[in-house]
Amino acid sequence: MATLSELLTRALQVYNEQVENMNSNVRIGSLLRDIVNFIDTKQGKESGKGLSTNDFSNVDKANLATLVNLLNDNPDNVLNTISEVFKVLESYPEGVKVVDLLGAKLDKGGFTGTAKTLESRIDDLDSSKLSNSNVNEGHSDGHYFVDEQGNVMAKVTPEGIQATAFIDKDGNDITANSSGNSGTSTKKLDGKFVVSLGDSHMNQPWLPAFCTATGASYSSTIQQYLIDHKPDYYDTGHMMGYAKALKEYCSENNKIVDLILIENTHFIKPSTDFNTFVPQDYQNFKLFPTTYASLQSYYATQAADLAAYKATLVPTLKTVIRVNYNTYKTTVSFTSAGTLTAGTVTLTINGQNFAVNVTNGETLVQAVTALNDWAFNEYVANWTNWTTKGQTRTSGTIELIYTGANAAVQPTITFNAGSTGLIMSDVSMTNTTNIIDWYFNSYDLTKWSDATYWVLSQGGSSLYACMKGLVEFLQENFKNTKLVIWTPPNFNISLVPSASNSYLVESYPGSGIYYFDINAFYANTSNANIFTSYEGLKIFADLMRIRIIELHKLTKLNYYNLFPTYYSQNNVHPLAAGYALWGNELADLY
Repeated sequence: MATLSELLTRALQVYNEQVENMNSNVRIGSLLRDIVNFIDTKQGKESGKGLSTNDFSNVDKANLATLVNLLNDNPDNVLNTISEVFKVLESYPEGVKVVDLLGAKLDKGGFTGTAKTLESRIDDLDSSKLSNSNVNEGHSDGHYFVDEQGNVMAKVTPEGIQATAFIDKDGNDITANSSGNSGTSTKKLDGKFVVSLGDSHMNQPWLPAFCTATGASYSSTIQQYLIDHKPDYYDTGHMMGYAKALKEYCSENNKIVDLILIENTHFIKPSTDFNTFVPQDYQNFKLFPTTYASLQSYYATQAADLAAYKATLVPTLKTVIRVNYNTYKTTVSFTSAGTLTAGTVTLTINGQNFAVNVTNGETLVQAVTALNDWAFNEYVANWTNWTTKGQTRTSGTIELIYTGANAAVQPTITFNAGSTGLIMSDVSMTNTTNIIDWYFNSYDLTKWSDATYWVLSQGGSSLYACMKGLVEFLQENFKNTKLVIWTPPNFNISLVPSASNSYLVESYPGSGIYYFDINAFYANTSNANIFTSYEGLKIFADLMRIRIIELHKLTKLNYYNLFPTYYSQNNVHPLAAGYALWGNELADLY
C-alpha cells in the first residue's frame, strides 16, 4: 500500500506532466485541498510550518513540492497515524461521500455510495487519460465548467452564459418557455405586489406595462384608494398623503407590499446647505398657533413665540411645525392705446417717486418692465417687488408684497405718464393665507433650545427634506418592502414653429427651415429645475442606500422620435404607447 508521501510525490509528477492543462490543475486542487488544510490545521500550526493562506483553493507546483517536502521530513509512523484519522470529502453529481484516506466508505451522517481511492484519483490525472480531444484546455475569455472527462458543460463570458441545459428548481427544462414546463416563472418579480407613489404619472399605463414585463401585480383599486383617502398634504405632490393612505389600507386589509416605486418631477431643486438633510415627521404635524401678518415679518416675530411653544414639545429629531402667515399684495395695472411716445413716466408710492424714460415705439410691456426694475423696498417701508423684480411683465402689472408686522394698509399710489400714452388703470389689494414649515435642523437633541438649529422652509420643502420624510415613513411602516426611486423622462416640447416656441430656431429669416435648440431647452427654468432635482435624487438615493433607476437618461426616447407615436405636442404626459414604453424600459432596467 502506498504511503501518503508516495501518493503526493506521484501527484506532483502528474502535475508536471499536465502543468499546461487547466483541468489537470483544477482537479489536482480539488484532490489536495482537504489534505493541505488538514495538515495545516493538525500539524503545520503546531510545528510552525503552516502552509495554507487561502485554503489552497488553487494548488500549484510550488505548493505541491512544499507539501511533499514537509511530509518527507516526518517519520512514517506519524504519517500512518494521520492516515488513519484523515477524511476526504468528495462531491459527486448524486451526492456527497465521506471516505477515509484510502477511499473506504464511512457511512456517517446517512451518506452512502462508493468513492475512489486517492491513488485511483491520481491515476485519472495521468497523461494517458487526458489525451481525449474533448478535454477543455485553459481559456482566457471567461469561466468554463467541465465534466470529469473535460467536456465543456457551461461557460460564462462577457457575451453571456451558455450551457448545455437550463433547468428550474424542479429539474424542468426552461429554455423553450419563459414560464418553464412546470409553470415555474423566471420573470424578475413573479408573485410580487407593486405600488406606485408619485405625481400625475403615478397611475398611468406604465405601471401595468411594468408589471406585465416583470411578472408582478398591482391593484388599480388600491392606487385609486391612495388618491381618494390621502390627507391633504401639499408637500412632494401629496406623496406623503399617499403613503399614509397606503399604510391605512394595508393595516385594515392585511395587505403585503413587496415593492414601492417612487417618482416625482416637482421637487424643489436641492440646496447645498445642511437644510437639505432635515428630517421630517408627517405623522403628527404641529400647527403653530399664530397667524403672522406677512411673509417677511414672522422671522423676527415668531422667534420669541417659538421658544415658548417648543417648551411644550418632547424633543424629537423629526419635528416639523407648520406656520400660517398672510400675504398682502397690491397690484398696479397699466394699459396703453398702442405703442408709446417719448417722455418720462413717474410712479409714486407713499410719496416716493420712481421714474423711467420712455422712447418712441416702446410697448406697454417694455415700459412696465422698466418701472418694475426699481427695488421699491429700498425706498418704501414694508412694501417690496422682490418676487417679480427683473421679470418681463407680460401682464402689464406691477405687484407689491407687504412685509410689515401688522395688517397691511393699501399704499397710496399715483401715476404721471406725461404724453407717453401709458395709463394706470387699476390699483387693488388682496390677502391670502399660506403655510410654511419650521424644521428642527439637527440630529443632536441637545440643540433643541438653540434657535439657530431651527430652519424655515419657504415656498415648500427641499428635495432632500421631502424625500427623507417620505422614505423614513415608508421604512418605518413597510419594513420588508423594497423601495426604488425612478426618474421619468421629461419632454414638454413642440416641434411646430410658432412665435412662442423658443426651442425652434429658424436657420435664417424667411428660410422656413428650423432646428431644435437643445441648449434653450435645458436653459428653461422649469426643465433645468427638473434635471437638477433628478441629480439631487441620485445623491439622496446614495445617502439613504436605496436604489435609483435613471430612466430619463437611459430611455430610447429622444427629442426627435417623440411624435406622433409616443407624445402629443406640448404635453409632459406621454400617449398610451409612450407610457407603455416607459414601463417596459423600466422593467428592463430593474
